[in-house]
Amino acid sequence: MDAPTIDALGRLVGAVGFPVATATMLLWWVLAKLNGKLDEHTRALEEQTKAVSQNTQAILHLADKVETFLK
Repeated sequence: MDAPTIDALGRLVGAVGFPVATATMLLWWVLAKLNGKLDEHTRALEEQTKAVSQNTQAILHLADKVETFLK
């Protein structure tokens, strides 16, 4: 950490107290970690949705072929 950041943290602790400053820093850290993960999970969910849709189409096509074969 650089000096201005450490100074800002010291002023934050002095102004609002240690528990509030700690909770604020923890919230900032959690949000920073989740930001990248949410994008990653959204992308994975979109891929899974596409795969399920393609599988549904394949099953419907196969069901039509079986139905035609049984007639």
